[in-house]
Amino acid sequence: MRKKANDNILDIELLVLSGGQGTRLASVWADKPKVLAPIAGRPYFDWYVEAMQGEGFQRFCFLLGMGADQVVDHISNRSDRGSFRYLVEDRPLGTGGAIKNAFLAMDEERVFVANGDSYCRFDYGAMFRNHLEMNADCTIGLAYVDDSSDYGSVEFGDNLRVKGFNEKGDRTDGSFVNAGVYLLERRCSRFFPKNDSFSLEREVFQNISDEGRLFGYKSEGDLLDIGTPDRLSAAQSELARLITER
Repeated sequence: MRKKANDNILDIELLVLSGGQGTRLASVWADKPKVLAPIAGRPYFDWYVEAMQGEGFQRFCFLLGMGADQVVDHISNRSDRGSFRYLVEDRPLGTGGAIKNAFLAMDEERVFVANGDSYCRFDYGAMFRNHLEMNADCTIGLAYVDDSSDYGSVEFGDNLRVKGFNEKGDRTDGSFVNAGVYLLERRCSRFFPKNDSFSLEREVFQNISDEGRLFGYKSEGDLLDIGTPDRLSAAQSELARLITER
């Protein structure tokens, strides 16, 4: 029997998507998982986890791929290692496939999901309450950026009900983009393709939107990611600032 859907943010597990190949970082961080990239003398993992613990999260599940053994070893050396579990992909599954695999391995009816190579400040409690009020299947965290060409923007209407998505490069002006943070109900799995590997963003979200059950929630801060050498470099000072300003 599956667990009853959690109605307290402190009880909701956070799935951290950390299975990417890190090809864009290869010139400065080769053959190592992005989540362990050094930020101001510490692994990004530690910055990120401590920030999310400060937001109230107590349970983490890292969805791992390349370099999984290094992340597992890092977790084993933390004093709070009991707060973590992990699932390791035997092949790349994409964002959707990783979540599908996680749902098969767990009993949770509702989870938060976050990209493991980015950080954006949200009021997660308020996001959760809004998700319940809207009876959403999925709520996407939205962040405003001055140039959305490298992210793809999100179109929304009243109550931030998501209407559609623009691909990368379609717009270069300032707009709200997908910040890589989601609150997801298990019932979204009805839209999952039968194949194991797929993209949550490209192959699932629009279907949820077409049913009017996909909503956005605006961030309280800037979006920062470490997915390229330039962004990793910028993160050396910016990540610490964003987290300490929580």
